[in-house]
Amino acid sequence: MIGGNEADAYGGGVPASSESALELDHVLIVDNRARSFGGGVEVSSTSTVSLSYTVVAGNESTLDGAGISTRSDGVAVAIEHSVVVGNAVCDLSEGKAAGVALIDGYDGAVSHVVVSENVGGPGVGSDASTMVAVEVSDAWGNEGGDYVGMTDPAGTGGNLSVDPSFLDTSARFALDPDLHLGLSSPVVDAGNPAQFDPDGSRADIGPYGGEGADDREPDGDGFPAWWQPGPYTSDLTTQGWDRDDLDAGMRPGSGC
Repeated sequence: MIGGNEADAYGGGVPASSESALELDHVLIVDNRARSFGGGVEVSSTSTVSLSYTVVAGNESTLDGAGISTRSDGVAVAIEHSVVVGNAVCDLSEGKAAGVALIDGYDGAVSHVVVSENVGGPGVGSDASTMVAVEVSDAWGNEGGDYVGMTDPAGTGGNLSVDPSFLDTSARFALDPDLHLGLSSPVVDAGNPAQFDPDGSRADIGPYGGEGADDREPDGDGFPAWWQPGPYTSDLTTQGWDRDDLDAGMRPGSGC
């Protein structure tokens, strides 16, 4: 987990500003602050960036990209099976986005990502110099619209604009909401039909879908974190799935 950090300038959680490759896999990036761009993740001169099965939530920045900001010509960025939710930007003077701002020559793809309920600006922002390919993703409920500086892809390429129906987003701090999908969520089984969840069903959109959905064990207690849609049940306890991703003392059968 990368959380509770603050930067005087760029990249409150992850500042990537050297010629290198940045790879984030099964990471929580939450409750970080930046006084400029990129409250959660800021990329300015890294050659390649990959985010997968990553939760970017509750981050804040003064300028664009409270969740994720990329501002470097020629950078190739791939974001897949992730969620960018509840991030907040204070000053949208650059005119881009609160959730994900991909500008100044970004090239890459966004796939199986949920971008929702970001505050202070649109969910995803681009500019004329940037090639953004969005597929099989869901943008919904972002302040100021879901997309800016690019054609809204909803309705094409498997893209949706629907309430993802997380189990609970009412908590105050970003670690507390339950971003598992509800049983009736429209993004369940809505992924690329060639991709599958660990149980063999069609992939869900977001970090709890796809073949890597069950490869999450952040608290080190030996029990993989629960990924299945719907509330945590006694069946999941019996099967050994961990309800609490961050508390090693809360194991299946230990009272949670």
